[in-house]
Amino acid sequence: MSSVMAIGAGLVSGRTNVQNDFTVYTNREGFGGLSVGIDGPSRADIRYHDNHDGTVKVTYTPYTAGAYKLTVKYDGIHVRGSPFEVRVRGDEPSISYTSTSSPTFDRWGERRVGGMHPGVSRVRVSGRGLYSGIRNVQNEINIDVRDAGPGRLHWSIEGPGHVESKNHGMEEGIYRLFYRPDSAGNYTIKIKYGDKELLGSPYIVRIV
Repeated sequence: MSSVMAIGAGLVSGRTNVQNDFTVYTNREGFGGLSVGIDGPSRADIRYHDNHDGTVKVTYTPYTAGAYKLTVKYDGIHVRGSPFEVRVRGDEPSISYTSTSSPTFDRWGERRVGGMHPGVSRVRVSGRGLYSGIRNVQNEINIDVRDAGPGRLHWSIEGPGHVESKNHGMEEGIYRLFYRPDSAGNYTIKIKYGDKELLGSPYIVRIV
């Protein structure tokens, strides 16, 4: 089913005892024909929600940390990227992941905010582009450094394809990062503030 795709943070990582989610784009009403399975250290409660716009929101709740394999099928056929390997964490602090890819693309965006040492733990990062994205589409990450003090923002992205990237300052201390990869695969995004990596960086992003 090349026209059906699954996108969302829940296809890459999750947390125990909470609802993790992702979205399946079916271009049909309802979720008939959609099946999701999770294999791992514990059972997981799975729920479906029809958004009535050709998409279905899928949530799952695992109860034990560890590595899971998540399969997404439509009409009995794996969607692109399935089965997905998902790392589920408990209540322990976030773990940073590393990966290597070749060839690589590495572009640094810089924005001078000041010269003092920042409070890296106070930098807030959000946006679907931090966990998953679509090739040949502009994907977005939002960064809020207003509570972190002055510092310099750096970011890079590496992966199997060429990437067009840019940053845009919405207002003082809030930035939007955009990237447009031309190939599918796993990409690594590193974000630093004041020469220190943010908690959770590098981020592994699945591009479909």
